[in-house]
Amino acid sequence: MKIEHIAMYVNDLDSVKNFFVKYFDATANSGYHNLKTDFRSYFLSFTDGSRLEIMNKPGMADLEKILKKKEDKEDKAVAVVHIYRLNIPLSAS
Repeated sequence: MKIEHIAMYVNDLDSVKNFFVKYFDATANSGYHNLKTDFRSYFLSFTDGSRLEIMNKPGMADLEKILKKKEDKEDKAVAVVHIYRLNIPLSAS
């Protein structure tokens, strides 16, 4: 199995894009912009073939997710929006 891409919403689309280009040698596409909803996204491609989709939609509230640990302490977490995988059969050994 191969994960085709992982997607996440970010607050500052261009800063996140520039971060992955600079530090992970990602290649960014020209971007997508839906004029009706103002949704924007970039696909960032990496040398191993994996891709990260970063997305932004103005006015979208940050949702806080609380994780409970064994010690009953609360930690804040950010959730990945979706993971898309390709159905590639594994070869028999």
